[in-house]
Amino acid sequence: MKSSKEILVHPVNIPVCRVRFNWLPRPVCGSGEEPGRHGRALTAQRRLLTLPVPLILTAFPHITGGFRDMELREFFSEDVVNLDLGGESKDEILKELIRLLGLDEKSEGILYKMLKRRENLGSTGIGKGIAIPHCRSLVVNRLRVAFGRKPEGVDFKAIDEQPVYNIFLIVAPPLEVSNQYLPVLGKIAQFSKDSDVVSRLEQIEKPDEFLALLEQKGT
Repeated sequence: MKSSKEILVHPVNIPVCRVRFNWLPRPVCGSGEEPGRHGRALTAQRRLLTLPVPLILTAFPHITGGFRDMELREFFSEDVVNLDLGGESKDEILKELIRLLGLDEKSEGILYKMLKRRENLGSTGIGKGIAIPHCRSLVVNRLRVAFGRKPEGVDFKAIDEQPVYNIFLIVAPPLEVSNQYLPVLGKIAQFSKDSDVVSRLEQIEKPDEFLALLEQKGT
């Protein structure tokens, strides 16, 4: 498999490092549909896989810099927050988070497969008990997020090999005019690096307290 690295510059002048795979057998939508239905830009040969979150932030720490006015609080609501996840495995946790998005059963199945495919490339557990599973999928028409907490912890194959307690889910459509996917991903990773956030996440008891924490720290 041949690959080449490229720097893509968004309209807001934020460079994004991606790896282009010149040959991949499945369409980007991951739903079994013919890519031609969604435009030639979404063919298998044009699939782009984003580098892991920590590497993005290390290589391009200013990804979030151009979006300093973006507030994480505006993307979340109480109905996409579950502070007592019941799943006992990564797969069960992913399914539980997906259900928070209120999709139909078929869309939930497609999204689960896409998230699993992303996890197979490398765990989205970034350390300190935080995971940020994310992908692009045609089952959503705008950026969608959710948050779940597993008080007992779950094995997410995180980079620090420690259990994960707090999971942020991010899903965006393949073609996104607003270009919010990577900035929000970076903002959440930045939010999670705050030394005070992890302990605060353990203490919150209600969804509105989580939203208040985002409002305070997620700017």
